[in-house]
Amino acid sequence: MKKLWFVALFISYSMWAHIITVDGDDSDWIGTSPAVEDTFTYSEGEFIWRDAINDDKGDGGDALAASDNPSSYIYPTATNFRGTEADIKEIRITADESQNKLYFLIKIDYGEVWMPFVAICIDLDHIKGSGQVWLCDYGDLLLDSLNAWEYCIAVRNMKVDVYDANWTIIDSTSENYFKVDTLNGLIELGIDISKWSITPWNKNIFVTVCCGLNEDYNFREVAYSETAWTPGGGTDDWSDPDVFDIAFAKQTQQIADLSSYTDTTAAILSETSVATVDMTKITAVEENISEHYLKILRNINELLIESHKTKNTLKIYDVSGRLIENIELNNKIVRWKKDLPAGIYIFNLNGYSGKLIIMK
Repeated sequence: MKKLWFVALFISYSMWAHIITVDGDDSDWIGTSPAVEDTFTYSEGEFIWRDAINDDKGDGGDALAASDNPSSYIYPTATNFRGTEADIKEIRITADESQNKLYFLIKIDYGEVWMPFVAICIDLDHIKGSGQVWLCDYGDLLLDSLNAWEYCIAVRNMKVDVYDANWTIIDSTSENYFKVDTLNGLIELGIDISKWSITPWNKNIFVTVCCGLNEDYNFREVAYSETAWTPGGGTDDWSDPDVFDIAFAKQTQQIADLSSYTDTTAAILSETSVATVDMTKITAVEENISEHYLKILRNINELLIESHKTKNTLKIYDVSGRLIENIELNNKIVRWKKDLPAGIYIFNLNGYSGKLIIMK
């Protein structure tokens, strides 16, 4: 008679929305993107915004009150640029309160790591005039005072700086990964907020995201006419924004916002060009775990895994956090032929975590 050994599976009812590893592999971002461009959803503990493609035109044409070039913004003509480096495709946000981390996934196609500049402005109190309204690093753009930010995350050239409203860089242990790919590029961030004076937990936060081109860790200036290394379509002055694309606004509103500058005043984003992110939907949540129940029986050399959901990913970590196994449960029963020593492990099933105890 074949001897069976049993695995006891204990599941905590207070579970993290995600375990995110900042490594450029977006398979641990498991939410479903909206079907329609310029819309958002909450899915699997993620806030997901799907941005319109090819809307990276800056002011979109003539700023009526400025002496600007009456064309849309034009990328530099050097062959290094392919014309998508500042076109946001998708933004995802999730969080882990236990680790004091905010996580961002920004999908954007670029061919060289230095090209895009992404600024993420976070308003934590939503009090008019409370915070900073200027975009960081010479973006030459103002936020509406209702969305004034307490913290701004500047992302460029494999470097991330977090500013407070006094332009002080907050020392942190943030993580970043730049995946250079002209078809499936992305930027993944794990932002340490342990030193923030205001925390985002259990409330709405208000997020503004702007994207342009990078030059020496600043937004690349947009000139009147494009050259090999300079984008065109703006003015030869400071007042035009150096931003090609903003998230969380329909294209018509984006064009209106970015073309609102004059020869002597900067453009101002509308108060609705912001994402209202409900942090209670992307942080630790209570779940009915019965849908995710696993039964694991063990004989001498294999595990028999039965899942009540057909599309699951089971990840098993040792107590130090090292990933041991990543198992796709695309069918209801999977035979897993790796033996594990007796001990305590952590499992993650579609973003929900618990303790796995193997007893022999």
